[in-house]
Amino acid sequence: MLKYGVTNLFRVELSNFWRMLYTLTNDETEVVIVAFVLDIIDHKEYDKKFGYKG
Repeated sequence: MLKYGVTNLFRVELSNFWRMLYTLTNDETEVVIVAFVLDIIDHKEYDKKFGYKG
């Protein structure tokens, strides 16, 4: 989350153990929700990024 400067981070589990990380943001003047895909990574890279040991 620090790399992208986001306050919320969500994960979607994809096939073959891949992960997609995304965040939601809104405009302060309108009620609009925008989703940004931040990363699509494999399971090994996901574990490394979040400090899991296998």
